[in-house]
Amino acid sequence: MHLSRIFNLSDYVSFLAPLHLRGYARRIKKASSDLHEFFDKMINEYQQGTNMDEQKPYTGFFQVMVSLLGTPMNRNDEDQPYIIGRENIKAIMVDMVAASFDTTSTVIEWTFTELLKHPRVMVALQKELESV
Repeated sequence: MHLSRIFNLSDYVSFLAPLHLRGYARRIKKASSDLHEFFDKMINEYQQGTNMDEQKPYTGFFQVMVSLLGTPMNRNDEDQPYIIGRENIKAIMVDMVAASFDTTSTVIEWTFTELLKHPRVMVALQKELESV
């Protein structure tokens, strides 16, 4: 998540991108590789620790996602079944992890921005917080 907040000059001056001045692309690739290895390890551990054919209640989001591994997305479409693979599950897990970090901080940032732009509302909020 730290890498997503780093200022990258190549984002603004595109002809500098091939020079890799700050090694940003290399660090992003390394972080991505580490994250994929982590999720592969989690999927493997879960598959080795349980019999995927057992009918049992799932206890969490990750268990439900792994239980869908290898199943077709649309079971009614026999012509071109789209099978849920490891990459699909890892992509969804990355989205969930990134959303859990980024959403909260973004909401807080925008809330403070709006409070600073509207001092009357900020004063009302401060009074309400003091009364609690």
